Parts: sequence; structure tokens; C-alpha cells
Amino acid sequence: MRFKIELRYADTDQMGLIYFARHLVYADETVGKFFKEAGVNLLEWERRGVYLAVAHAEVDFESPLRYGEECEVEVGVERVGKSSVSFSFKVFGSGELKSQGKIVYVFIDGKSKIEIPMEIRMHLEKFIK
Repeated sequence: MRFKIELRYADTDQMGLIYFARHLVYADETVGKFFKEAGVNLLEWERRGVYLAVAHAEVDFESPLRYGEECEVEVGVERVGKSSVSFSFKVFGSGELKSQGKIVYVFIDGKSKIEIPMEIRMHLEKFIK
């Protein structure tokens, strides 16, 4: 799934480029949009004591992303494990690939890892690449 992200001037570094760590923020924001589009209400699951935490994140940069570019982020489910889900992502600026990477989320009860609830698993498995 691909979603638009609004780039903010406050996200730039002293060279006028989007600060490198923001690429991960945009990917994480897009994963939130993905869950919503896939029919998973994360706020409702949090009320039930089920949370998501980032366990691993990596990003490779291809070219600078600049304030003012039209930004889109594409995410896809790579793997659904027992307690974790891996997403790949690509950040585009004005149609050009700017970065790509991976974020792994683990499901927790606030303290420890838990199995992915079956209802969420069913939604995620439909999108495995």
C-alpha cells in the first residue's frame, strides 16, 4: 500500500534536506495508516492491552529527500511471525526512490512479547508479499 506523507519544514536539517531519521518516522506513520486501511484498529487493541513496539529498523538511502517534494511511502508485509510482523518500506520524493528499509514490530502486553492475536494475524497475512 502506498500513502502520501506531508513533509514539514521542521523536518529539515541545516542543509535543507529532510533529516535522515525522519525517513523511519515516515515509514512508521505509514505502517499506522496501513493497519487502519487493513481493518485493524490499533487504538482498540491498545485498550485491550495489546501494543506494538519496534524491535528492529533499518534504512538504506538512495538520494536526498527535500522539503517541498511530493512524498509517498509504500509499505508491504514481508513476514508474519509468532509475535512479530516485518514490513518493508520505500520512501519516494517526486516519484523518485529516496530510501528503503525494513521495520519489525513485536506485539507486547506492555511488558513481554505475546502472540499476534488471531484477528490481527488474519488481516496481516492477506498482505504478505
